Amino acid sequence: MFEMTLSETNYKITADLLQYTKILYDTLGYDSLVQTYYPNGQLYKQYNYLNGLLHGKALIFHSNGRLQNEKHYYFGECTDSQCIYYDMFGFVELESWIIHYKKRDFLCISDYGFYGKLSAVRIYDCLDPQVVYAGFMLVDGKWKPRNHHYPNARDAKRVLKHYQKEYAKRHLKDETTVQQ
Repeated sequence: MFEMTLSETNYKITADLLQYTKILYDTLGYDSLVQTYYPNGQLYKQYNYLNGLLHGKALIFHSNGRLQNEKHYYFGECTDSQCIYYDMFGFVELESWIIHYKKRDFLCISDYGFYGKLSAVRIYDCLDPQVVYAGFMLVDGKWKPRNHHYPNARDAKRVLKHYQKEYAKRHLKDETTVQQ
């Protein structure tokens, strides 16, 4: 491991055998852009810091240069209720967001199969995120319950309908921004 600081250009480089990190910072060292690279030279991570806290976009890339994940931070707090993970070919692998239903928060995790096609959803109650509240698989265009429903999930189908409305709203918004 070696570390080098060049004061006239305001950046610092640290490296080891697996990856190296380049840090661009202001003269006081509080605001910085941190970039970590794969051994092949492709960008691995890129984080922005303001006053020493994560602030702005945080990007993670695959070794082939394609985006794997993007999150947004505001002074150290993640502001995204939606998080999308992409595979090495650019297709959506997993998507998660929080929905509000009957004064409760539910974490919905959408699983995607081949070529980014929606295949299943897992719904967690944010009060007890260790237990799957409800799970559904998309079979021939219809949602079928999975075998690991929480026994007290009486309104699971209603939460699924709320999820479907939110999913349609989010993806309709994505399509309109692409068309414009």
